[in-house]
This record gives sequence, C-alpha cells and structure tokens, in this order.
Amino acid sequence: MRTGINKEEILGMLTDMAHHIDETDTNLQSSLSDHREEMYKDITLRLAEIEILLDKMEAKVSRNRNNTASLMTESPALKLELGF
Repeated sequence: MRTGINKEEILGMLTDMAHHIDETDTNLQSSLSDHREEMYKDITLRLAEIEILLDKMEAKVSRNRNNTASLMTESPALKLELGF
C-alpha cells in the first residue's frame, strides 16, 4: 500500500479546479453584465426625469425673464406718462 497522492490524482484535481474556476468566471461575467444593464436602465430613467425637470425650470425662467423684460419696457413708459 502506497501513501500520498499520485501524479494522475493531482492532475485530475487541478483539471477539476480549472473547470470550476472557468465556470465561476462565466457566471460572474454574466451576473456583472446583467447588473450593468440594470444600472444603465436606471440611470437612463433618472436622466430622463432630470431632463423633464430642467425643461420645466427653463420654461419658468424664460417666462420670468419675459415678464421682467416686459415690466422693464413698461416702466419708462409709465414714468413718461406720469411726467406729463
């Protein structure tokens, strides 16, 4: 009876380990790809929401600017009318 592990057993264990590592790597890559895709979808949705909010804010600023401009153009006319 011989003690220890022979060469074929070591090669078999190393081959099994290599297959398991390869399978783990494939699973990890698939999982990361799925996670990345979910993140991109979430970011795209958030960017669309932010774009809508920015459009609303821009419209408000534009309206305020127009109102301010119309008030500024009316002010001299009012002063002239009050002066006469």
